[in-house]
Amino acid sequence: MQEISPYNRAVLREKGLDKAAVKAGIQKLREKAEVGAIYLELQMVHKEVDFKPTVAQINKALKAVGIEKELPSVAGKAITQYMVELDKSGLSNITSDQQQYLDLMTACAGSPMKDRTGDDYEKFREVSADLLKFDAEPVTVGTELNFGSPNQMQHFLYVMLGLPIRRHTKVTRGSKRDELGHGGGPATNEAAIQLAIAEDCTGADAWKGDVLRNLIVYTKCDTREKLYWKPYPLWKHPIDGMMHPQINQSATVTHRPTGSSPNLLQVSKKDGGRTRSVFIGGQTEKGEDYVYISVDFSGQELRIIASETKDPVMLDAYIGENKKDLHTVTACAIGKSYIEKTAPDFDLGSLVWDGEYIDYAFFDHIRKEEPINEQVLVKLLKLVRGAGKELNFGVAYGAGPTTIAMGLFIPVEVARVLMESLFARYVRLPIWKEEVWDFAEKHGYVETVYGPRRHCWPDIISSDTGTKSRMQRQVANFVIQGTAADILKVVMTAAKHEGIFLDTGAILLAPIYDQLAARVPTSIAVEYITRISACMSVTPPGHQVPMVPEASIGLNWGMQKELGAYPSEDKILKALEDLYADV
Repeated sequence: MQEISPYNRAVLREKGLDKAAVKAGIQKLREKAEVGAIYLELQMVHKEVDFKPTVAQINKALKAVGIEKELPSVAGKAITQYMVELDKSGLSNITSDQQQYLDLMTACAGSPMKDRTGDDYEKFREVSADLLKFDAEPVTVGTELNFGSPNQMQHFLYVMLGLPIRRHTKVTRGSKRDELGHGGGPATNEAAIQLAIAEDCTGADAWKGDVLRNLIVYTKCDTREKLYWKPYPLWKHPIDGMMHPQINQSATVTHRPTGSSPNLLQVSKKDGGRTRSVFIGGQTEKGEDYVYISVDFSGQELRIIASETKDPVMLDAYIGENKKDLHTVTACAIGKSYIEKTAPDFDLGSLVWDGEYIDYAFFDHIRKEEPINEQVLVKLLKLVRGAGKELNFGVAYGAGPTTIAMGLFIPVEVARVLMESLFARYVRLPIWKEEVWDFAEKHGYVETVYGPRRHCWPDIISSDTGTKSRMQRQVANFVIQGTAADILKVVMTAAKHEGIFLDTGAILLAPIYDQLAARVPTSIAVEYITRISACMSVTPPGHQVPMVPEASIGLNWGMQKELGAYPSEDKILKALEDLYADV
């Protein structure tokens, strides 16, 4: 234990604290640290925390069950004394159930509930459930769990359920772990849970899979409640009743936009559009319906990579008469390696080959037609194409084998083999990265085709391998993501200069990364889509591959009908007809 300095000793003596008290305090801190750590290599510490509500918690609970009478700002035993001596006339309108709740709350305030499985606690929960009209009785297993605590989640997953640790968190740059060269802690995110379900919840442990699937559902609901359902009503404007979010145009190092008050860029579309569906069109001042129209760039980052790298295979997929789906091209390239590593019993001879790659026409036919007599093959090729898509976007965002492995739920060694197959097919891709790194080391910066720069000294020339590798990934990523961000700004500026929003009466919701979402009067939908699509059909300076916009339309932001690239007037009007027919 560190020796106490004379000054601190004098301060402690003045406050009436002796050395024994200080030692006792330090021991308590040490115990708290052990409880906080939860996961220790050779030691497990878990301590039950006493339950004793505060005044604020009691007042909130009373209000929830319909009792408006509040306790004064007192603490400790004064709570009990106040509630015991409370004149019944002050609560003359309460029901018998509320009185029972009040009595139980008094008991809770008087003494901590050390045993949460006892009769008092069960009775308290039962009365609370009745008053709050819970539909189902909560089911408990073991001790209470705070899903928002990473430490408790680590304890739950890797100690209570006994799952093997397969994934770790990223180390925060500049943190103590980073300085000491330590890896991240056991991961508790959805990817780690999904991997556990796939790898560790079979046979006698199948019940753990049910627990983890319910855990995922809970955490998703909890996240949506915290991000959307609770805060969004607070942003309602007192006059027009609408939200007026803020968009920050270049708040990230890649110059991508961000949002705040609230952040519309957080609104997920991975739940089938249910969350985005709360954004409804409404009506114009003349009573005409608005529709939501979203126009985004098709494969924007991959088109930028093709132009930047000048890779012949990539360019061939986007330019000329015989255009191809790049994800399928990648799938054909990695197909042999993927199947050999993940489905070794599959007969590769049943596939059609073009040299060492799966034949593109054969793969594309199976993917689109899905023949009934080839369901095993259809399912396998879907997995292969999914891996190709993950690799393509992983490369676009500067991901390494570890990140790819996490996304595909495969070993890192397999992910590394797939990346080698990818680079063997797109031979200019690794060469281009080397060129970007060399330029960054020589000049101390990289830039997009529009001119914005990212400075990277001294990290790009650091003698520390980890620091240098991190910056190498970031500078290559900046060229791609920064160019994508610049394109969106160029498009928005052009749309303003051409008067698209002013002429059509469209209201821009937000720039959502590579997408422009807007509310548009129904009668102007055809004009808006035609004009904004033309505006977004840009080819960045020095690039060979043009950007291709694809539109979708809906009565709200979430439930959208896809229109594809450059839809005809008839197609747009038919989509509108179908939308209103479904109402």
